[in-house]
Amino acid sequence: MASNMADETYTNSKFIEFLDTEKYPINLALLLNLVVAKNPSIWENVGILLGIDAGVLDGIKMDVSHGGNPKNHFREVLSIWERNLEPPFNWCTILSILSAPIIECSTLANEIAAVLNKKDSLSTDDGTRNDQVALSSSSSSSSSSSSTLRELTALNAIQLLRDCGFRMFTNWSKVSRSLGISLDDRNRLKHKGMMNDDWSDVMESALTIWIDSGQATWDKLIEAVESEEKNTALKMKRILYKE
Repeated sequence: MASNMADETYTNSKFIEFLDTEKYPINLALLLNLVVAKNPSIWENVGILLGIDAGVLDGIKMDVSHGGNPKNHFREVLSIWERNLEPPFNWCTILSILSAPIIECSTLANEIAAVLNKKDSLSTDDGTRNDQVALSSSSSSSSSSSSTLRELTALNAIQLLRDCGFRMFTNWSKVSRSLGISLDDRNRLKHKGMMNDDWSDVMESALTIWIDSGQATWDKLIEAVESEEKNTALKMKRILYKE
């Protein structure tokens, strides 16, 4: 049934131009920034329309490593789609699904389409890159993903930390302190984590505070992580800088 629903939704003619993956490259990092960050609660219905088996979706929901965080659930759904390439892994598919009646996110789909079509939206008035909507011009999925990951956002940082095996529960507070997060903010985030038992979300909130301060760089994050987890920091360097 899920596959039939997907067949009906992922070729919406309104977004047919976005079938072109050379003109509109797509990768997981972009999906995290443009889709997941905007509305993570729709992850399960998106999974259904992508034709992902109900048992797999239940497994994602029950996976304790996701900490009950819908952003992590959504990331896993999109990762499965990226690996399977079915339905076709392109912007037409995801924009059409967002516009489906079961999702009811047509406004978000239109906003993303506008971003994809407006290349100059990638730069601010002073010519610097906009971290939230950085689109890679590379047609290679792997090089495009690497380029986008260099844009420092909380979601990209969490993705990198998770991929490199960072121990959120053990070290989020120490790294946050090294990044200059105030004691009051750390105590508030600690309470949030104890209530929700979701330390990835706590770390993401800490990173958001840090990035909003205007002083954030990848090198500073790596340095803070290195003080607690040298191997994790080394993996981060290798991914970011191809060392």
